[in-house]
Amino acid sequence: MLQWASVLHALAAEVGEAEGVRTVVFDLVVERKDEECVVLRFDAEPGFDAQEVAVRIAAKLGRARCSRSLAALAAEGQASRRVPDLDTLAAAALVELGL
Repeated sequence: MLQWASVLHALAAEVGEAEGVRTVVFDLVVERKDEECVVLRFDAEPGFDAQEVAVRIAAKLGRARCSRSLAALAAEGQASRRVPDLDTLAAAALVELGL
């Protein structure tokens, strides 16, 4: 079972095409190495389900360990980061984490 204390940072983004299939992907960073991270990834349906997950993550981790997109999802119900695919998400996450 994952311990919240082991999560260094949490990110969220909506992945998919605006008019197509979409999901909200959550990345929990549990280890940082030189230029890579160990991440636990899962997804939720956009809307209430994703917002509920974001609210719980934000409550457990605090604002400092959550991305702006995850915080927006928790507060407003919409992730502020939208990407077309998982490769783009991974690249954007590395940039956000400063790697």
